[in-house]
Amino acid sequence: SSGARSDATPPTGALVVGVLSYQDAETIGRVTTAVRDGLARHFAGVASRVVLVDSGSTDNTVARARSALGGGDLLASPPQRTTADLLDLPYNGIPGKARALHTILATARDWKARACVILDGGVQTITPDWIDWLVRPIHEQTFDFVSPYYHRHPFEGALTKGFVSPLVR
Repeated sequence: SSGARSDATPPTGALVVGVLSYQDAETIGRVTTAVRDGLARHFAGVASRVVLVDSGSTDNTVARARSALGGGDLLASPPQRTTADLLDLPYNGIPGKARALHTILATARDWKARACVILDGGVQTITPDWIDWLVRPIHEQTFDFVSPYYHRHPFEGALTKGFVSPLVR
């Protein structure tokens, strides 16, 4: 991360890594540590910001994220909830997740970020190399979008793979 936080004049070409969280106290330390180490190892000379947008955790998620970063630059921002969030529950049942995503993307826009990575605070297999793999094609090449490919159980996601994907393809 880029040392002291300065909201006044964000650098052009910066990297923004957004972490969406909700009740992720058990995994958030591993996620934020991997993000910090990945930025330091692979993008040390590039200004960066880690944005944690928590959807109202009551399990100390935000404090654990701050602790894992060791005082590094973390912008923790709760999404502003509206009545519509309570009526619009995404498939995972977390109100305000769409607004949290908007918060991260707005931060990237305001920072004029060269690349924006969005991670889930509950990911258990993240390593610092993920940051390199997700950022480098955008930051140093001409890619507009990078997405991970997850190995899943054969029956996991059957509806999406068998019906939704062919329908919208």
